[in-house]
Amino acid sequence: MPDLLITPGSLLDRIRRKVRQLAGRPDPSPWVLYPHRPAAARGRIDFVIALDYMTMNGGMIDQLHRAMSRYGLSTLLVNRQNVDRVLRLARLGRIRPAVFLDLCSTRNDPYEQLLHTLADQGVHTLRDPSQTKWIVKASAHRLLQPHVPVPPTVVFAKEEADRDLTVAERELLGDRVAIKPSCGGAGRGVRLNVEPTLQNIADARAQDRSDDWLVQRMMPFVMLGDRIGYFRLYNVLGHLNVMWWSPSDHHYATFTWADLDRYRLWPLLGIAHRIAQITRMEYFSVEAAYTGEEGPHRLCLIDYVNDQCDMDAFNPGCPPPEWTAWVCERLALRTYQVKHRIAVEEQCSVTLAGAPPVALRDLPMDIDADLANRADAKIFGSERT
Repeated sequence: MPDLLITPGSLLDRIRRKVRQLAGRPDPSPWVLYPHRPAAARGRIDFVIALDYMTMNGGMIDQLHRAMSRYGLSTLLVNRQNVDRVLRLARLGRIRPAVFLDLCSTRNDPYEQLLHTLADQGVHTLRDPSQTKWIVKASAHRLLQPHVPVPPTVVFAKEEADRDLTVAERELLGDRVAIKPSCGGAGRGVRLNVEPTLQNIADARAQDRSDDWLVQRMMPFVMLGDRIGYFRLYNVLGHLNVMWWSPSDHHYATFTWADLDRYRLWPLLGIAHRIAQITRMEYFSVEAAYTGEEGPHRLCLIDYVNDQCDMDAFNPGCPPPEWTAWVCERLALRTYQVKHRIAVEEQCSVTLAGAPPVALRDLPMDIDADLANRADAKIFGSERT
């Protein structure tokens, strides 16, 4: 594919990029990252990652390149500089990687079109287009509600007029709510800890009338020792993982097996496992809080399924670099397996704090024991998929 992209293998290209970096104007244009081994074949793209903020994620891209290189795999970075060209070549069948990971698409944008194009051609996409309903908050709420604890919620469909909440809805939601768009991400459009008044709901929805909106009870979260009882739960290609996370400063901290025991947080793994089972998604994160309440909302989802997991490295408010390196290693292994048609036994394990993985069947307790049947939970408003 000689017309595809710049390749960092040439001396002139490396010099040009270095000069621009020293001048304070780094070149954000993408490249194909080939394996470090000089005998590696050129021209074949094995792994494609869509990531539209490359400069911030330079450390992660380096870790990904190293992980892929160990398996002799090449990586293509897709960002705003080349997404239109890559989409055009994909539609012509000239780019067909083993695996595609989308970390930046929004509704109907070129990255989402690239996902659909590659999936239609049989590429292993880490979110299948049929799974999009799980990353749309309105449909995810309806689908997850029977299975895992979710906040009491009123859904306003996009075609629905602004209105006051009913008495029953006010009783369900309480005095303070979060108002969020169904297709939002990275906190865009979200209003936290506001009264559920007609004016507040209308002002929030005015930001995007083409989307559904959720009005949710503002769930509390309490301290556990010296940490906020707030977590990010992950499924990384069959490995369940938990991180402490602070919603105020986005600070991550390693979560250990001792934390599970000390604070009776085993149901966190049950929540992640249940979501992995029902969504069939290979790579996602969710946010959950320890509320301190008695009953099924003691541990509660706060934000729903996110397929664009935060993988920044070596930047403030990012996961630890060793965590990102571990994820990159898992992605490289899966790409190698897909490329060489190696059958993968479906299994699920838990990996915490860099310790060896433990199969679910070998855990000392039933992680689903505290997940009560959610069939009696209530949802008001539209139930559109």
